[in-house]
Amino acid sequence: MSDPAAPNPGPTPTGYQRSPGGGFRWQPPSAEHLSKLLPQYEVECLLGRGGMGAVYKGRQKSLNRLVAIKILPPEVENEDASYMERFKNEAQVMAKFIHPGIVAVHDFGTVAITAPRDEPPAAAAPDMLYIVMEFVDGTDVAQMITAQGRLPPEHALAIAAHVCDALSYAHSHGVIHRDIKPANILINREGAVKVADFGLAKVDEPGTTGLTKTGMAMGTPDYVAPEALMFGTQVDARADLYAIGVMLYHMLTGEVPRGAFDLPSRRIGTDPRFDAIILKAMKMDREERYQSSSAIRQDLDAILTMPLVQAGGESSAAIPQRSTNFQVREEAPVTRSPAPNHKSKIVNHKSAMITLAATAAVFATGAFLVLKPSSTPSGTTAASRSDEIGVTATALQDASRIPSAPINATASWSAVAERPVPAASATPLSPAPTPANNVKPILIAQANTTP
Repeated sequence: MSDPAAPNPGPTPTGYQRSPGGGFRWQPPSAEHLSKLLPQYEVECLLGRGGMGAVYKGRQKSLNRLVAIKILPPEVENEDASYMERFKNEAQVMAKFIHPGIVAVHDFGTVAITAPRDEPPAAAAPDMLYIVMEFVDGTDVAQMITAQGRLPPEHALAIAAHVCDALSYAHSHGVIHRDIKPANILINREGAVKVADFGLAKVDEPGTTGLTKTGMAMGTPDYVAPEALMFGTQVDARADLYAIGVMLYHMLTGEVPRGAFDLPSRRIGTDPRFDAIILKAMKMDREERYQSSSAIRQDLDAILTMPLVQAGGESSAAIPQRSTNFQVREEAPVTRSPAPNHKSKIVNHKSAMITLAATAAVFATGAFLVLKPSSTPSGTTAASRSDEIGVTATALQDASRIPSAPINATASWSAVAERPVPAASATPLSPAPTPANNVKPILIAQANTTP
């Protein structure tokens, strides 16, 4: 066993320092040093670092745009001699990606590592891999979980859905991410979700595995699918789906699922349909998992579009609820009068016009018959005129100037007999109003002809 008190040998040209235990710890170069290694970029600052590389914020001088520059430790190539060639092929594939949910790749390459001026030069220093990507001005999901403890269900649902869309696009082009986790999911100031850090991505080719030659699994341990830890097992797109289930649980509860973990519905009371998605995505047997990211997206959409209503409870928590702090004023219901029936009005108007026309016709006919000038000879008696207009003998008696005293038929008969009968008596009288045609009409004619 090495002595723990052994002095540190100091920095090495490759950036590795030997720890007292004999291991190596990578020390990324400073922003000033990287600017000299990449003169086409103006490196501003170091954004973050991890076991698989470091990310810097820079500016591309030729296009005057902000970029993110990620460098990989040289030991990655030393562990796998073919990694350099695979990284080149994968970077060319990712550079062709045009998807709003994937961080765009602008450039990649290698750069020879040179020691700073205050350090001795190194011999046979390996080249360092770098990749230049789109700069996302915002934050990542890991920082959001740290700041908030856990994310609201509606936010976790939306982020997971956008990640599924991005992975569906990548998987359709034969690229597996292999490092899905909250730190690699970026959100800009406009709220757009972008999947970053395809540095561990691999093209899905037969015969490739998820292990390096030293047996080290690629990815973050809590998010690595079980098959990636099995030597000789081919890793496919379903490894990314396992990581989606882990990340969804992490966003909902604020904790990474380890061992016999409690489901989110029991821990924080979320929609139980989240439980089913997480359990199916994290199946140990990948044949029992979701077979595509679009299938996960479909189940997430069901939570959003079909709220779960439980007896005595509230609706699904995945649906954003808008708080209302104002009082709603109750107003009396407005009674609306029925719409006017124009058809009935037209019918009533027509009926009134017909009635009026009929009445006018009756009056006109009566007036015509009453005021019609006589076309009969002057000797025609009133009885003949009354028969023409259909007036009864009683009505003519009321209308004529006949004395009210009764007429003595016997006394008048001789007088009538002595007078000659006018020529008009030849005109036939209507038999309808008089029962005795030979008496009463003559008496009426005599009375009317009396001066």
